[in-house]
Amino acid sequence: MAKFDVFDIDKKKVSEIELSDAVFAAPANENLIYEVAKFQAINRRAGTLGVKNSSLVSGGGKKPWKQKHTGRARQGSTRASQWVGGGKAMAPKARDYTYRPPREVRRGALRVVLSQRARDKKLLILDKFEVRALDDKGRSASPTAPPRSWARA
Repeated sequence: MAKFDVFDIDKKKVSEIELSDAVFAAPANENLIYEVAKFQAINRRAGTLGVKNSSLVSGGGKKPWKQKHTGRARQGSTRASQWVGGGKAMAPKARDYTYRPPREVRRGALRVVLSQRARDKKLLILDKFEVRALDDKGRSASPTAPPRSWARA
């Protein structure tokens, strides 16, 4: 069991707490962190790109000219990909990129990161943290809001 200091909102030590080594003393594993970082990055993708192919472009139902005896290249539609206003050949489609690693991978990565923070003495444990309603201008009405110097705590 690892011992950690517990602080109040003014960053004064209040007490100590013992936390499980299973969570706060896990060995480093970069693969788990990579998998979860990849999971978060991939899930930020919108996947909303979409382009019309020749079957989705409106118009072009009639052959532009007859097949033979015009001296021109044969054409079947004015909406084929080589025409201006035609569809795109092999067009990209909107798709879902979501990826979710197994639960044990996600939990393991959280254990690894918490353990690393604990080893680097960058883990801050508060005794209580109250969030009160905001006033009409978006400011916190709470006198116990953490100071701005805690932005990187």
